[in-house]
This record gives sequence, C-alpha cells and structure tokens, in this order.
Amino acid sequence: VWSATSEAFFGRAAAPALALVLLSALPMALLVMREAERSPAPPADPAPAVDSPPTPDHPAALVGTG
Repeated sequence: VWSATSEAFFGRAAAPALALVLLSALPMALLVMREAERSPAPPADPAPAVDSPPTPDHPAALVGTG
C-alpha cells in the first residue's frame, strides 16, 4: 500500500487500503460494543408535563404560554 501510494498508483493501492480499513473496523466495533455494555447511558431528564407550572429548572415550559 505504502509503495503504491508513494508512486501515485492510487488505483493499485485502493483495494489493499480498503482491506486494511475493513480489517481494523472489526476490532474497533467489538471494543465499542463491549464499552457500551459496560457503561450504560445515564437516564434522560424527563420532560415536564404540559399542564405543569413553569419553573426556573425547566425554562422550556415557558415556551408557548403566550
């Protein structure tokens, strides 16, 4: 791959370069999936109910109140 790209034979280097990318994607995907299993995402902040009074904690409740 390196010698083909240094001599500007990009067409010749394309297939081996793609193989390197795909080969390295497999362990990366395994690491990402393992990390996702180890540390789950924190729970999302629940949205305020529509009929709840606006509070400073939830300024989005003030939108559309006229």
